[in-house]
Amino acid sequence: MAGLASALLLSASLAGPIAPSPGAVVDPVRCGPEGRFSYALYAPKAFDPGRAWPILYVFDPRSRGRFALDLFREAAERHGFLIASSNDTRSDTDDARPSLPVSYTHLRAHETVLDLV
Repeated sequence: MAGLASALLLSASLAGPIAPSPGAVVDPVRCGPEGRFSYALYAPKAFDPGRAWPILYVFDPRSRGRFALDLFREAAERHGFLIASSNDTRSDTDDARPSLPVSYTHLRAHETVLDLV
């Protein structure tokens, strides 16, 4: 099994693979049909594509992928994990969509990263 870090050469982008820069946020990373969905991705400064990395998936209930990612950035640096935070989840707003599209968004973002392992 290839390391998760090498898996982050994400084929999810419509423009081609995305190689995360250590200590930088890539937002948006497009996934799903026609790039309809996206997430924010963070790799800590110590990121090394030659080893496996744990990953935290974040699903903010108001589609604030970057905002939610930023809440965990310090911990990602300290404890050494990647963050993938959905830009498409909505569950506690007046215009909340039915759960099926939200579930599909979660699965597509998750599948995009896992397909690369």
